[in-house]
Amino acid sequence: MSIYIEENAELAVVKALNKPQNSDKCSPRRLRQLDFISQFTADIRYVPEKENVVADSLSRVCEIQFSSLSDLKLWESSQNSDPELKGILEGKIKFSGDLVKVQMPDSEISLYCNVNSKSNRFYVPGELRRKIFDNLHNMSHPGIRATKTLIASRYCWPNQNKDITNWCRACISCQKSKVHQYTKAPISQFLPPDARFAYVHLDLIGPLPIFGGFRYCLTMADRFTRWPEAVPLLDAKAETVAIFFMFNWISRFGLPQRVTCDQGGQFDSGLFQMLTRMFGVQCVRTAAFHPNSNGMVERMHRPLKQALMCSKQTWFEALPLALLGLRTVLREDINATAAELTYGTNLRVPGQFFVDSNIGIPLPDYLSRLQELMRALKPSDPVHHGLKAVYMPKDLQTCDHVFVRRVL
Repeated sequence: MSIYIEENAELAVVKALNKPQNSDKCSPRRLRQLDFISQFTADIRYVPEKENVVADSLSRVCEIQFSSLSDLKLWESSQNSDPELKGILEGKIKFSGDLVKVQMPDSEISLYCNVNSKSNRFYVPGELRRKIFDNLHNMSHPGIRATKTLIASRYCWPNQNKDITNWCRACISCQKSKVHQYTKAPISQFLPPDARFAYVHLDLIGPLPIFGGFRYCLTMADRFTRWPEAVPLLDAKAETVAIFFMFNWISRFGLPQRVTCDQGGQFDSGLFQMLTRMFGVQCVRTAAFHPNSNGMVERMHRPLKQALMCSKQTWFEALPLALLGLRTVLREDINATAAELTYGTNLRVPGQFFVDSNIGIPLPDYLSRLQELMRALKPSDPVHHGLKAVYMPKDLQTCDHVFVRRVL
């Protein structure tokens, strides 16, 4: 590291530091400062003052630069060359006010002013309007109404309020600091499924208390029938998830058209992606930290976990009956059970002595009736829990840039 100084006398002081007998030739303050510098490096070089630009720029206070709006000659030349002012004077452009040339105090220059107000307001030519706005608005960044009052009491020009409104809204500093309401986009709706078991939602729960080596559950739910499925897993590897999904869902209900899953590494693995591509299944992944997009199976987790926690048995032993209860319970949003939409009839539960009998109906007629009823089924719209307020600015669809909110 090298240090550059402007005076040769400083180099002499540095040399004096190594010779105590010469230390009386310099002031104590200079000795103290150069002693501190010499602790970091001994390579101190002389540089002419004109070439020491970096140190000079850092040692000077930054000057606040204002535009030369007080230059009356600039105002005069700008007004004389302003085509809009010429059109106002000739009556071609409408303007609310009378523009009269007023001589400036202690000057021979005369400028056009609006004399209809309590005080004379300068007419601002086109090239100076933005400078006037920047100088007055940037002092404290007031709102649109306050900025209009501040500028209109001193200056005037055609379409003044419109220009001030647009410039205030385009002020970057105001947009960063004056955030009154954040953008909250509505949650997009899923397209209604075309048939049963066409749209499937997948997720994983765990790790659970180990029982027989099992500590995870692969949960699945059909979007049409709300049929729940939970399969115990030994681990949460991508290979295990893909195999159990194929053995426990695809082998029973066929290939789905779309599979919705979260950002888990098991669903993002090459094996799972290859499986979906091989079977022609579209895999849709939710946004990070946004489980609402996979709400069909996420909402299934609550009653499933409650049933497992209420049971005195282990979760592995209580899982079959818990699933039976979820499949046979009446869902108010669809006014049916998942078993009825899947099998056409409800399942028999413990303690049920009477079962609906189909005796007397020929098997072909029963099959045709069942197929006709199943074809007539239409998916029910899902119920959205915990709806939040939606706010979408009108200009969001047409703007070029947006601010990204970063929560620290």
